[in-house]
Amino acid sequence: MSTQLSDNGDEEHSVNSSSSTQEDLETIIKQLAETSLSKLVSSTPMNSQTDLRHATAHTISPIKKSRTSITNIHPTTTNEVLLLAALHEAEAANAALKKRIIALQASNILNEMYCAKIRSQLAHQESKKQAGNNGGKILGDGLPRLLSGDVFYERVVQFEEAQTRAAAEKRTETEERKRHAEALADWKKLEDARKAENKARREHYHEALKIWESEKARAKEEKWKLTEKKPTLGKLIAAIPLAKGNCN
Repeated sequence: MSTQLSDNGDEEHSVNSSSSTQEDLETIIKQLAETSLSKLVSSTPMNSQTDLRHATAHTISPIKKSRTSITNIHPTTTNEVLLLAALHEAEAANAALKKRIIALQASNILNEMYCAKIRSQLAHQESKKQAGNNGGKILGDGLPRLLSGDVFYERVVQFEEAQTRAAAEKRTETEERKRHAEALADWKKLEDARKAENKARREHYHEALKIWESEKARAKEEKWKLTEKKPTLGKLIAAIPLAKGNCN
């Protein structure tokens, strides 16, 4: 009975702990949503225009050594000893905290530089994607244009030339892939035939060698000379090289 109560108590404690952790996470998310880092917990996807502010402009005073060294102080009472020990601990803690703040601020500065670089790369990708989506449209940005004049005519001519070049390049690429596939298929057929022929030659050689060795053993046993020469494998068909133009 006591074991059952203990198990139930552990299970209840685990449920309460999980619920508490979930509530803590929800509280943290709500707090972040009210800060400059709200984009991190937003359901809206981030893009190159998303600005995550980094609070890095903080001046940190340098670590200075005290003019009066604590080691030169000689306490004479118990209270002075305790106060001197507390001063030692306070100075050590203060120095450790300042070093930690410097390290954190340096890490924050590096993170800001990294985020700026990533935003720049993301903006470049977005511009390329937008430019790619405008293929097939002369006025793909949605802005109004005056449909007359030399400038617009020149733009139409350039657009048509670009479309023609793109179509020609696509046809050429398709033809190249087709030729490559055909050449590769022919090469594989020749290679399969070569391997089959070499396999047949090896099998014939081993069969002839086996017969020769049997005849040699019989000649030795019957004491007569075997005049037939020992069979040799001979030169096999070399691998057929694949043309360089078909290796791509």
